[in-house]
Amino acid sequence: MDHEFARRAATSVLCSLEQSLRAGRAKAPDDTLPPRLQHLMTACERPGETPPLAFNPEELIYTVADDLQIGDGDARRIIIDVFAATRRQLSQHDQRLVARKLPVAVQNLWFAHSDT
Repeated sequence: MDHEFARRAATSVLCSLEQSLRAGRAKAPDDTLPPRLQHLMTACERPGETPPLAFNPEELIYTVADDLQIGDGDARRIIIDVFAATRRQLSQHDQRLVARKLPVAVQNLWFAHSDT
């Protein structure tokens, strides 16, 4: 994977994660996110779209696949890889904190093991 594609992939996944977390802001304000994750994430607005109330895995995969113009299987693998790399930047406590803020179905992707 070339550097530019890797950057776009990480941006797409982390942007989608940020939108999903922001959707639950009433019960999980951004300031309760681990500072390390706040640093990794960038605010993202998709033109003409309102952030979803919560991502389910299929919507997350579709969004990343659409952003990167790749198939769903490749998008799922990239999501898992980016989530795994992101988790490595966080303590176990912070990993669980983030997971609790995600829709239950997305938690499986958050904790999935990367093949890389």
